[in-house]
Amino acid sequence: MPQGPGRPDGIGPHRRWPTFYPWPVSAAAPADLSGRRLALLNVLWFATNFQTAALLPVVVPAQILLFVAPGTVGSAEQASYLGWLGAAAALVSIAVQPTVGMLSDRTASPLGRRRPHVAWGTVVQVAGSAGLIWANDPWTFALSLLVLQVGNNAAQAAYQGLFADLVPARQRGAASGFFGLMTILGNAASFGLALALLGSATAAHPRALTRGAAAYYLVTLLTLAATCGLLTATVREPLAPPRRRSRAGCAPSWPGGRSRGAIATTPGSSSPVSRSSSA
Repeated sequence: MPQGPGRPDGIGPHRRWPTFYPWPVSAAAPADLSGRRLALLNVLWFATNFQTAALLPVVVPAQILLFVAPGTVGSAEQASYLGWLGAAAALVSIAVQPTVGMLSDRTASPLGRRRPHVAWGTVVQVAGSAGLIWANDPWTFALSLLVLQVGNNAAQAAYQGLFADLVPARQRGAASGFFGLMTILGNAASFGLALALLGSATAAHPRALTRGAAAYYLVTLLTLAATCGLLTATVREPLAPPRRRSRAGCAPSWPGGRSRGAIATTPGSSSPVSRSSSA
């Protein structure tokens, strides 16, 4: 790896490491965000936790009483079904989050890099929630829950990238505070809603369970849709610079005339030397 000139403190040479971003990243720091902007940026965390906090610990175990070993409570079949659901949901998270996160890094659209993935992820999550309202057998229920998980993890992966893009370093503490506040409020509202709708429902009253679960999904999916629309309409992302071909037609170039690849500096010189990513 070529080394650059000596460091300003005179300790020794330093390295210029290659970059793997799909476009050059501006060195300019993001502008400060007002308290209102920080709250709007975090609003989807409330809706996400509002739906998911009580989902697996309360709503799903209550709902499966209707079609997994019906007439029993806490049976081995129900425990096994919940275990498989949890394992499948974890695998979805492992696969979807890094995939969508990397995809959002390479997205260029009028809405920016992150918001398109937040939007389609929320749409998929809402579709999964709607499927859980009507599911009345183990396979349909499992499929709907996994669809919800795909959408939830896709939206979260891109949503988290918004904070790195938009929040300046000096405001990360404030942004984290709003994140914590929205998480706590979402958790409290989720368990409160589940208690209000399912607190008195039992396996002996299947209609009460069905109505309570349906109301939970309906309220939370409407909240998700509303907050996603608010986020998409009010948050502005910096647009990615367009990718274009170099004059030689061999390698893509970026604004400033650089070709994609590692940028190295020759020893004893301050002039950059472009190195192709295949080198």
